[in-house]
Amino acid sequence: MNYMHRIQRPFVVAAATLALVEDVWDDRFDLENPDRDVERDIIRDPAPMTKVDDIKKTLEDIDNVLNKRD
Repeated sequence: MNYMHRIQRPFVVAAATLALVEDVWDDRFDLENPDRDVERDIIRDPAPMTKVDDIKKTLEDIDNVLNKRD
C-alpha cells in the first residue's frame, strides 16, 4: 500500500493476494539484509590443520561451515 501511494497509483484491495504479499515481503527482507544472502553464497572450507595444537580452532571452523550450509 505504501509503495502504491508513493508512486501515486490507487491501491486495489482485491489485488493484494496472500501470495503477492508474501513475495513482496520476501523481496523486502532480501533488500534490507543483503549481507546474509552474500554470506550464504560464499562458504569457504576451513583451512587445513597444520598442528595438533590447532584442533579446537579447526573443529570450530568445521562446525561453522556445516551450520552455514543448512
